[in-house]
Amino acid sequence: AVHGSSPQRVGAKIWVDEDGGIDGTVGGGAVEARVIEEARAVAREGGFRLLKLHLTAELAMCCGGSMEFAIVEVDDGHAFFAELRAGVVEPRTWSCILEGEGRGQLGWGRREGERTYIEDAVPIARMLVFGGGHVAHALAPLATTLGFKVVVIDDRPEWATEMRFPNCERRLQTPQDFFFGDAIRATDWVVIVTRSHALDQEILERVAPM
Repeated sequence: AVHGSSPQRVGAKIWVDEDGGIDGTVGGGAVEARVIEEARAVAREGGFRLLKLHLTAELAMCCGGSMEFAIVEVDDGHAFFAELRAGVVEPRTWSCILEGEGRGQLGWGRREGERTYIEDAVPIARMLVFGGGHVAHALAPLATTLGFKVVVIDDRPEWATEMRFPNCERRLQTPQDFFFGDAIRATDWVVIVTRSHALDQEILERVAPM
């Protein structure tokens, strides 16, 4: 929960592993340092904690608001978290019981408790980039930074390389082969920058009616 001015919104998440690795953010600064400290304690001791912090009164931050965090211990191989972190293909609802019977339990669907956090997990938007040339090379890292799952489709092995497209999925295939084996989703973004205007038009004619 968030009340008043704060450095993050409801739903912000951070993953803290036993080795000190961190993924995500709940706002940075003193509040994030405190959450990381509590998360490491939960990792050592197990269980579940509900942490409430007033950013100014307790942490001397200038924000003025307050934030509440649910800190849950999970096994890295937990099926639910593995699916959630990998990203869903279709929207799904998940929940975590904050208070009452089953406190700290989480999973798919709506769970009943005195207080329950409920969130709709939506698919990570894919950006399908047809062509691995100079435009794609400049665009892909920007799109990745913005949160897209970037898929580069090009049948030239010297262009669709990990060095040129780190943190991207690379499909070493023609656009025709891609369409044969994969379906474009309603949430996909499509960028057409191949080496052939005729091929660009063919791809556009395929995706425009979708």
